[in-house]
Amino acid sequence: MRKWHSTVAMLVLGLGVVLFACSNDNQPGSGKPRTGNPPDPDTGIAAVLVAINTGETQAGQLAQQKATNADVKDLAGALFKEHSELAQRQVALFARLGLVPMDNDTSRDLTKSDSQMLEKLRSVMGPAFDKQYVDGEIALHTRVLKTIDNELLPKVQRMDLRDELKKTRELVYKHLQKIEAVQAKLGGGAAMDGGEPSDGGLVLDEGSGT
Repeated sequence: MRKWHSTVAMLVLGLGVVLFACSNDNQPGSGKPRTGNPPDPDTGIAAVLVAINTGETQAGQLAQQKATNADVKDLAGALFKEHSELAQRQVALFARLGLVPMDNDTSRDLTKSDSQMLEKLRSVMGPAFDKQYVDGEIALHTRVLKTIDNELLPKVQRMDLRDELKKTRELVYKHLQKIEAVQAKLGGGAAMDGGEPSDGGLVLDEGSGT
């Protein structure tokens, strides 16, 4: 098990270098977000997907180290693994489509929220950490679902990227259900300050954005 975690951790670290290293090597499909106003909306969508997966793998890695509740630790491991695999698949898709992720207001805002969540999580221990991690994940997953529905699917141009958004939405929705189940075991709780509360009305809609 330790060997598997080590392998996945190395994968995520490698993807982090690919996705966020600053260099002049901004070739199509490299996965390195550029800055500015993207002329092609799909480059902005790619950057949002990068931000989502990076935030989730970072939080999941931290929670695997600090969580004290077994269900929370298992949840963190699952989110870490599945978002790592999602990131790998999407980097390959960007390369095939010739997409260079370009940072935008949405991707930057998600990255900022993820950083704020990590900062709060690093400052707490024990059951308080478990609760803040779970509450924060509910807020973030709820926000991601709304972002996909309201911002990304209506703008996406390439059919393959649209299909990927739908697959991502399905996974995020399933994650939200798992997280809410763990939250119920912990005794419930509100979302973290600055986050959105869980929205029970969010349902998986395969027709979103079509």
